[in-house]
Amino acid sequence: MPEILPAFDSGEPILDDWLRHRALDNFRAAASRTYVVCPVGSQKIVGYFALSMGQILAHEVIGSMRQNMPKTIPTVVLGRLAIDSPWQGRGLGRAMLADVIDRALRASAEVSARFVIVHAISPAAEAFYLHHGFARLPVEAPTFALDLVKYQKIVTSN
Repeated sequence: MPEILPAFDSGEPILDDWLRHRALDNFRAAASRTYVVCPVGSQKIVGYFALSMGQILAHEVIGSMRQNMPKTIPTVVLGRLAIDSPWQGRGLGRAMLADVIDRALRASAEVSARFVIVHAISPAAEAFYLHHGFARLPVEAPTFALDLVKYQKIVTSN
């Protein structure tokens, strides 16, 4: 697999380098799990995301989000999400984010997580997460949260 990694180019060197140099180490250390997207019949990576469990302090979330929450709120952390440049703008990010949310909901049923948290690395990433229902959190770094309980209620009511 490492021989196919150099071809991946999202346009964000920090994301490309993380996939090449950190993803496997994080997997071995049980720090995160990385999921890759390849076209059917191909080993070319066209996208990836990394997930881990985490927590956020209640005072770091928006007032309505902290109602009835403990001081530390369990989360699923979307640590990385990147798409190979030729595949950008084709709906792959939306599909990958749907997979992230589905995995977070399934994990939450077993270990409990209230939010998916992501730290956006660019204005384009910020716009992407806001467009997909994430709320900006009142913390210094550009951090966004998706409330899994509210999301599931919306999905199941439709």
